[in-house]
Amino acid sequence: MKRIVYIDKNKIGVLAWLTIVFSSISFASSPAQVMPISVFHFANPGLDKVKTEVLDVTDEESQTYLIGLSKEIAKGYKPTKVLLECRKEQQASLNESYRNYLTNQHQLSINENQQLGFRIAKQSGLKHIICYDEQEVHWQSSSVFEEMSKHAPVIAQKVNKQIEEMSRESNQLHQTESLKTILRFNNTVDTERKNKALYLLLNEVGAFGSYSGADSTASWWHRNFRMYANLQQQAKAGQRIVLIGGTGHTAIIKDLLQIDSERTLVNPLDYL
Repeated sequence: MKRIVYIDKNKIGVLAWLTIVFSSISFASSPAQVMPISVFHFANPGLDKVKTEVLDVTDEESQTYLIGLSKEIAKGYKPTKVLLECRKEQQASLNESYRNYLTNQHQLSINENQQLGFRIAKQSGLKHIICYDEQEVHWQSSSVFEEMSKHAPVIAQKVNKQIEEMSRESNQLHQTESLKTILRFNNTVDTERKNKALYLLLNEVGAFGSYSGADSTASWWHRNFRMYANLQQQAKAGQRIVLIGGTGHTAIIKDLLQIDSERTLVNPLDYL
């Protein structure tokens, strides 16, 4: 005996509508994805405590790698925005250069924002880039180094030793290794831990007194919290962000992303 099944077309329409609605809600509420890429300053101004004679990124091997890396990130990750370590007042002029680059009327400068940021943005089909840096709050380091040299010789010895070791390690990498190896090294957990540990060594200076160490360290985290606020404003649900910056910034940004309920950390080592 055949079984007759009656189909209510109205119910099918309602179910289809609910499927579309819930799919839209699911996409809209999905956390933003953020991939922070730690880089060294390609055109090294020599302002960092750790001094490095950096690799020439304009050589053929490095250029081939940067082009390939940009294509790989664009294809595999599909960024919706590219955030660069530049100030908001630089954004208009930088975007003018980027628009010219899109029409082959601009030659990339020796700067990570252009060498890597512009390339990723272009390969991803983006119309502009976004600056997220904040420099109204600076790392207040002069008072802590002055007090440390006079009243905390043991800490000064530890700090100087760590700076020397990090400088030696960095210089050796830049003199012997490829750009790919250097960027992968910059983005390891151990490298990021060493960078943050240097500020914690200073943190103790002036305890129970001036607190010059704690205030200095707080000023560094203060700047990075402001930078993170700029990231938060851009990284809303459904967005896929590439953020390029120095290790001192990205190390803290990665920590914050791991406790951020609205954003997800994407490991750059999967692409580098």
